Amino acid sequence: MPRRLHAFTLVELLVVIAIIGLLIALLLPAVQAVREAGRRMSCSNNLKQQAIGIHNFTDANRGRFPAATARGDGYTFGHGSSLWLRLLPFVEYVDLFSRVAPDGNLWLKTGGFNQTDAHVRALSGVRVPAYSCASSQVDSTLLTDTRTGGSPTTYSAQRGSYVPICGAIDGTPRDNTNADGPVAGSGVFGPVNLDGSNRNTGRRTKDITDGLSKTLMVGEQSDFSVNKQDQIRTHSGRAIWMGKNFNAVVTGSGSYTVDVASAGTKVSGDTRCFGMTTVGFVINMKGLINASSGSPGTNGVAANCNTPIQSSHPGGAMVSFADGAVVFLNENLALQTLFDLANGNDGNATNATP
Repeated sequence: MPRRLHAFTLVELLVVIAIIGLLIALLLPAVQAVREAGRRMSCSNNLKQQAIGIHNFTDANRGRFPAATARGDGYTFGHGSSLWLRLLPFVEYVDLFSRVAPDGNLWLKTGGFNQTDAHVRALSGVRVPAYSCASSQVDSTLLTDTRTGGSPTTYSAQRGSYVPICGAIDGTPRDNTNADGPVAGSGVFGPVNLDGSNRNTGRRTKDITDGLSKTLMVGEQSDFSVNKQDQIRTHSGRAIWMGKNFNAVVTGSGSYTVDVASAGTKVSGDTRCFGMTTVGFVINMKGLINASSGSPGTNGVAANCNTPIQSSHPGGAMVSFADGAVVFLNENLALQTLFDLANGNDGNATNATP
């Protein structure tokens, strides 16, 4: 008598499929959490590599940190280089740096790049992994048509995910009347150079009297603003390489618009901040607040001076301290504590605890 083969019924198959679906649903968050942990570790490694490069720069420049931005030589209105460009030889991009003029005009603008200078063209298509967070959903490159001269006809510039910190809005000294929000000179990075003999350098390590281990150096800015469209970073429309268009030492109200490289004469009254921030908001603040004179602001454009430390990581953002330590700051950290960490000489040395 032939054996009868037992087959699964439709109900049994549906039960098995439901169980498999349930297991996948239970495992998916765990898989996503593991992936995010890996991306966060990569972001931490980026900041560590930057910190090592910054300290190597400092060792090579008589104990001075790099400036957040520096104006190019021979230009009355040309935008100089950012910290990130001048850091290239210290993060293993010596060859690229040799083809770039760090004191040249690095004017980069959405809708057109001046490519008549070979050093500007040399940056097209360059992507430094240590400058971009793997968790960021913001496009890592900025594409634009050529404005004048040169080739290729389309220019690709890296946006980046990190920003130098110049202090906090309660720091001293600061320009509290700047139209795009207060600008401080109380952090690791002066907004621009403080040494007339070398416009690429900024504050000395011994000026950070609160201690290098208690003063913020670089913060993450890797996410969109609240509407998931506007980019919150200070250099969103100008890529990562361009700095400010003249040098200014912050000494008090009205000082940020004075070009010290031109004997203190007013150059343009330009109040914008490219490639730097003065801390004015809690971590992971993603709202849009228009800047106004004497008030911190962030409107998601390239010019604003108080764009917040914020990230695509849940619960906080990555930062580096002036001693090279890298820490994940909880978004519940008290605002005054964040101010104290951003200022390097206010006498309020504190630890990064929520």
